Amino acid sequence: MEMETKKRRLFIAVSILIVFSLAFITIGRPMMIGYSTYRAVRESNYTLDDYHQIVSQKVDEANVLEKERDDAVQQLTSYRKEVEGMNSQLKGVSEQIKSLEQEKAAELNELMKELSYKNSEIQKEVDEKEEVLDDYDRLIKNTVKSICCKMKIDNSDISGYEIIKDKITCVEDGGKKLDCSFDD
Repeated sequence: MEMETKKRRLFIAVSILIVFSLAFITIGRPMMIGYSTYRAVRESNYTLDDYHQIVSQKVDEANVLEKERDDAVQQLTSYRKEVEGMNSQLKGVSEQIKSLEQEKAAELNELMKELSYKNSEIQKEVDEKEEVLDDYDRLIKNTVKSICCKMKIDNSDISGYEIIKDKITCVEDGGKKLDCSFDD
């Protein structure tokens, strides 16, 4: 039982120590701060009214700073909303640009197909015209041979031909060279 009594006394002593420590922290610390402030005021040349005036001035300055802070926060909020609106507009414009790019790419693709088709049609026409011109050249050569080579038998000075006003004229000097061989 003696052991139990010792434990009880130790518990009571520790509890009292804890209560005093808590009391010192909650009451003693503010008292020490208050006392040191009181000593500082007493040692300075300021009166309580002077301190009251200084505190009022600091409170007014704090109020002005708080109002400026509130204004800045309000302006920042306004700017943030403005930036969000601009970002939304930018997103819309970007989507429009992307849509236009796709549309124009499709149009360009169609135009390229059409151009390719037209080029092939033109090439066909050019090939047909060249074939007609080749046929015309062969016809002229054969006709020249028939006419000028027969005339050359009578006039050996004939060395060429010219086409003047859609007519074949056999000439002795100049013109296109006459070929009377029948190799083709």
